[in-house]
Amino acid sequence: MAEKILILGNEAIFVDSLKAKLSADNYEILSNSAGKEINEIILFIKLNKPNYIIQNLYLPRAEDFELLKAIKSDDIISSIPIFVINDSADNKIKKKCDNLGADYFISKNNLNIDDLVKKINKIINNFKKIK
Repeated sequence: MAEKILILGNEAIFVDSLKAKLSADNYEILSNSAGKEINEIILFIKLNKPNYIIQNLYLPRAEDFELLKAIKSDDIISSIPIFVINDSADNKIKKKCDNLGADYFISKNNLNIDDLVKKINKIINNFKKIK
């Protein structure tokens, strides 16, 4: 059975590209966030049980950080590894995400989509080795 990755983000072109690339690597891709309330996303996560979550912070808003906090504060889903992807390497954003419980922070500033997917796959494969 394919592992599930939930992609959260409202940057449609990026999310669609990432979905296509990761699907080609035999992951089952879920997405659900555009226009959704935090409690709806949390329920979706609980019902669909993804193995990993990728949260794209494009022009990060307060609710993006609240969602990260809500996921990592929920006893049922807090153990799901979260990759936070951001356009910049801004240390303030990285530190905030780290403090809220993000497992991995990746700046896509100098990465194309193929390099980003390679990096995600490498982290997932390493995670499986230590699991």
